[in-house]
Amino acid sequence: MGSIEDYVEFETGGGSAYIRRDSVENLRRVDSIIFDCDGVLIDVRESYDKAISKAVSYIINGLTGCSLPEELIPESVIFAFRRSGGFNDDWDTTYGITMYLLSHMPKGFREALKRSIKMVKPGMKPHDRFKIVAGTVRRLLNSGIVNCGEVEALIDGLENLAENLDETGIASVDSNLLEEFRGVDGFQEFYRSLKAFFSYPGYVGESIIPTVFEEIFYGDRLYREVHGVEARFVNSPGLIMNERVIVRRETLEALESMVGEGRLGIASGSQRKPADYILGDILKRFNKDALIFYDDIMRAEREALRRGQPVGSLKKPNPYSLLEAAKALEPFDSALYVGDSMGDLLMVEEARRLDARYLFAGVYRYISMGSQTLQSFIKFSSDLIVPSINELPEVLRALRGGQL
Repeated sequence: MGSIEDYVEFETGGGSAYIRRDSVENLRRVDSIIFDCDGVLIDVRESYDKAISKAVSYIINGLTGCSLPEELIPESVIFAFRRSGGFNDDWDTTYGITMYLLSHMPKGFREALKRSIKMVKPGMKPHDRFKIVAGTVRRLLNSGIVNCGEVEALIDGLENLAENLDETGIASVDSNLLEEFRGVDGFQEFYRSLKAFFSYPGYVGESIIPTVFEEIFYGDRLYREVHGVEARFVNSPGLIMNERVIVRRETLEALESMVGEGRLGIASGSQRKPADYILGDILKRFNKDALIFYDDIMRAEREALRRGQPVGSLKKPNPYSLLEAAKALEPFDSALYVGDSMGDLLMVEEARRLDARYLFAGVYRYISMGSQTLQSFIKFSSDLIVPSINELPEVLRALRGGQL
């Protein structure tokens, strides 16, 4: 584990940067840079984080009749999930929180929900599946078995769950909840039914959780453009409208002048369409062959499945996206990946086990719980920590000029 003594602190125009002493020489040799998108290039604090809370609230309200305030899920809970290293995908965080809340409902509710799920017919679309189960369970619960105040009180236990999660992501949610309720009559059958009902992990249009999340995030018009079908859960402007660009054009120009033309890439766990929409022609600054998004990851997983060679999840912290982006930047001496989460850091560590040329830089200004994230980056020995991408050129210049 690292400590602040392992770092040189360097004051930039935008705040404090931290350079790990034993990474200085490698950082001086950086000649390729690959970026995460959300939290690094784009400020998503008012979009993705809120979409988690809104999606959970929508699902819980539909199934229980209890209207959870969207702000009830605190930033600290979402941060704790991400800090585990297995929740770089916000669909997974939505799943974990939802499964925890529904698992802790009274036994009578769980029984009613399990009975309602049996009404689902094979092949039903997510909206139809949700509507029939929500309607049935609400009829079965007309005796008022769900106390909405107690549902809200369950939020307090989410951080305890998050502290026990790890880089296996939703698998660690499942194992923790099944262990917690070990010996509780009928719980395992209920949990299996609930997973089958949500059909998660799964894709938009197949699974309830990503479909609800995406409709909330994009809004009805953009959802139709991105997914080619009408939104059916919500009819409102998308939270994507709240996103703002972090990276400045002059930042990318400065970085390109240092590492060379065509030496910038992106390895992101989010979809390409939001990046196109928010960044616009800024994306032209990046090597087009070094752009890997969620769409590419899902395509690779499906292709492997089609060939009869399933590879499991290729999402972060799996290094697939980083390694694929880096292929287009070869040959390089040292590739720096800039990310904002523990999942990003773990991905680089996995890549480094295969190829020692990878380094990690963490950013902390434009993310929720930024000071806690900074401490985590120090604790887990990030090579470099900067307030934002816009301070990166100043730090690299200082490294190359021998000031550090």
